[in-house]
Amino acid sequence: VMEIGGGIDTLAMTNADFGNEAPGTTFFEFGAESNDQIRITGGNATVGGTCVFAVVGFTPRPRTNRSWDFVCANQITYAAMDNMSNLMATYNMAPGGDYAFGVVDLAGGHVLRLRTFPPPGIMLQVE
Repeated sequence: VMEIGGGIDTLAMTNADFGNEAPGTTFFEFGAESNDQIRITGGNATVGGTCVFAVVGFTPRPRTNRSWDFVCANQITYAAMDNMSNLMATYNMAPGGDYAFGVVDLAGGHVLRLRTFPPPGIMLQVE
């Protein structure tokens, strides 16, 4: 069992790899402005086993048009069983329309990201 700190925190690793396989469990918390994160510089992450996500302070639902990056590494393999769909369903949020969750390929690496979208018909002003 791995929990990133006793509240929202960051585990930073340099030139190292992170691995969690079954039957291991990793816990992540996220709130309106921050989240637990495993940040690996110069290494890879294999996230298996079980990931348990918990929200901190959302009422009535997570903010829209926001991203939370839980794992950052050169490369991420995500094969964990998780509770993200059930968790987001408690806020009446559906995958694809209201949010996306998974590994995103960015220049220079990967992130395990939760991204919420604005409700249909809402125009966002770009500055």
